[in-house]
Amino acid sequence: MEMIETPLPRSIEIIRAVASALDTKGIDRELGKKLDDQSRELSPNHLYISYFIEELIKIPLNNRIMPQLGERVANALLSLLDQYAVMVREITFESLNRQQAVEVLCRGFFPQNISNLISNICNDLNIDPLEVFFSGDGKCTANLIDWLNSGSTEWKHYVSEQDKQQQDLINLWATSTHIPSFGSINQIAANDKGMARTRSLLLIASSLDRVMQLNSYLFQRVVLALKQGRLKGSLHEHVLPYQEKAMRETQHLFPAISYLQQNLLREQPKNARVKRNSRQALDTLWQFAEQSKHGNLVILFTALHDARWHVFNGDLANAKVLYTTAFEWSCFRAGDLQKPICMEAIVISANQTKPDKVLMKKAKNHLITLGYEARTPGVDKASAKAADVIEDWEIERIARDLPHAFPEAGLFPGVNYPTPNKEMNANVKANLFDREAGRNTLLDPDYKTPNKRINIQAVNRVKRTHQLIHFSECKEPEIVAKLLDSGASVNVESDSGDTPILAALGLLDLLTEDLRPYDDSIFQIISAKQHSSDTINRVTDKRKLAPIHYAVQSGRLDVVTKVIELGADINLRATTADITPLFNCMRLIEMSENPDCLAYYLSKDEGSLASLETLKRYSNGMLGINAKAVQQNMDNLEKDGVFRNLSKAEMELVTEHFQTHTDLDQHRGIAKLLIESGADACAIQGGNRAGLMSPLQYAIALDEADIVNVMLSHGADLYQTWLDPHYKRTLNLWEYAELTRATKVSQALALIPRMDYTI
Repeated sequence: MEMIETPLPRSIEIIRAVASALDTKGIDRELGKKLDDQSRELSPNHLYISYFIEELIKIPLNNRIMPQLGERVANALLSLLDQYAVMVREITFESLNRQQAVEVLCRGFFPQNISNLISNICNDLNIDPLEVFFSGDGKCTANLIDWLNSGSTEWKHYVSEQDKQQQDLINLWATSTHIPSFGSINQIAANDKGMARTRSLLLIASSLDRVMQLNSYLFQRVVLALKQGRLKGSLHEHVLPYQEKAMRETQHLFPAISYLQQNLLREQPKNARVKRNSRQALDTLWQFAEQSKHGNLVILFTALHDARWHVFNGDLANAKVLYTTAFEWSCFRAGDLQKPICMEAIVISANQTKPDKVLMKKAKNHLITLGYEARTPGVDKASAKAADVIEDWEIERIARDLPHAFPEAGLFPGVNYPTPNKEMNANVKANLFDREAGRNTLLDPDYKTPNKRINIQAVNRVKRTHQLIHFSECKEPEIVAKLLDSGASVNVESDSGDTPILAALGLLDLLTEDLRPYDDSIFQIISAKQHSSDTINRVTDKRKLAPIHYAVQSGRLDVVTKVIELGADINLRATTADITPLFNCMRLIEMSENPDCLAYYLSKDEGSLASLETLKRYSNGMLGINAKAVQQNMDNLEKDGVFRNLSKAEMELVTEHFQTHTDLDQHRGIAKLLIESGADACAIQGGNRAGLMSPLQYAIALDEADIVNVMLSHGADLYQTWLDPHYKRTLNLWEYAELTRATKVSQALALIPRMDYTI
């Protein structure tokens, strides 16, 4: 089946257009083909966005044109896509075709972002883009070469030393006969940093020339934006005429449309007359959609309301088929209607006899791409597996949400759901804080079957685990030792990914509120056994816990040393914040130095998508199956005095536990051990207040000069730069140390020559 063309370009299509303009799309044929394939997908894996930007823009520009240019362009593109997602969420383009929508975007949105990027780069290079690229009558590249010939000694010297073939090629550029390829620009004094500025200017000029070839209107608007600074008009104003025209074409259908809008609300009670009349209205709309040349204007509305009609009628199988149509016609088209369509499609897909994981994956991908939902923590590579987007444990929870998405009171007469498993707020409040659930169950160890699997009553579910894991969690060292002596394996896991080593390390966690002693007896027993790589690096399914992270959170150097010896991946991303062990360690250093930070991190940065994803996972889905539901339930719980008292008591327990056992020198020793063992100090990640940050930046912000020195001596990029979201500018290490008042780090960096140029 041919994919429905969306009015608005999809995010991957925009990346493809940028890579084509830069001429980086062809540097890796296989990668370019993958980009082409994904650009044709309606809802490609959201992880491809960062992947293609990294591989086809950031790395090639950094390595082949000018260091830091790749970061600047990649960050600008990510910023554009963030703005684009907001626009796609807020503005309806249902009445426009692709050509019309692109024309609207080229009036202001695209040229404004392109001109801002060019202006920022040219400001760093101390040049006027209008003078350099647009002062002559030729193409931008020809104008640039005229400018270089008149004022650049380095350029004239370079040209004079080239053979005739290269000089002829440059002459073709100068006469606007050829546009320089990315490869030919890369070859210009490839190893000469002094020519990096010239390579950057040639890349900008050639990209502008390709834009002019592909879309002359966009090129003209970019030039106008560079001259004026800001273009006039809004997207709403540009879209309105098309919307008004669509209303005129369908005004005879308004009675049917209005009836469905008023009578097919999900919560509203319905009688047999509403069922009959709404069916007639839907049939009228479907007839128009099939027979009229303007039928496309009503397909989305009709498919959505027909899908709901079938849900109200108890026919979830046909409802799913119609939700598939509604989803396909809503993507990059329907403004704020995209969110409810995706969420309803996911719930209905989960309630099929065989859940439709493909549709669920596509809809969840779309929600993540538009910024409605957080991505699955710990998954950083795109794959075809639905579980990388919708995890298996979520499907049951989503299916049980059907009565909330479509209340029973809103169904047609005679239609009922099976009695749902209703979870009251009182149970939610209690279980959110019950970390001991199942640990005190009275069981007798079975030494004859040491690897026996058992069922344990956990938070609102029966947990399938191994008795070795269970008795490790219950802190029973004698039983654990005897099970191991009887032949129990440490390379086992529960149905959610818990392992014996993780259970042992959990007893040493500084950030726990459990009323258990800080005890290493189980760890000493379990860690004496050899572990497989899969076991020592297993990340749990929901809470994304990993042994190396729990070891770091023990605050004990000897524990971290032992876990590394067991084969732990030193750069394993885990926790629901998706951070590395070194970053986690820097966070613990901050907590030890500043007790206020402990409360901040434990509050999980309330309101952010990542924090809502964390709460969903920690509550096993009881707080809701999407960000909106979790936020609503948390808002309701915060109004409850009992819940507030429990929250306060939890915070006091954690604070007391942390302050009793934390040791700043141990945390610093752990950081140095991780670095010396190969931890990446420049790995960008989230999980902090200022925005995206690397462990190196974190260490600078904390003024940990000794740790910074260890990072730099073990290969950290001294000339790393980043677009800081707090200061709204590109910073290098020296500038960041000054802005964060890291005096000790500044003194250490003062002994090192600053980078000689920035982008």
